[in-house]
Amino acid sequence: MRDPIATYNERVKAISTFLTSLGIGLIGFAVIRPAIEGSDTETVASVAWGGAGLVMHAIALYILRYLKRNV
Repeated sequence: MRDPIATYNERVKAISTFLTSLGIGLIGFAVIRPAIEGSDTETVASVAWGGAGLVMHAIALYILRYLKRNV
């Protein structure tokens, strides 16, 4: 027998995991890109990519608030 709450929670966790992974990728891109280019200073683009990654991670944490409990 299917549990609709468990199914819903798994979908919420999957979306949150996707956004967290995307955010970590953006933060990694913001850190690695200047290292590969050889510049020591952070550019506006690097700060923007890092900020976008932090926003994605924050959204993922916010989405986890929608998990439901089995009562």
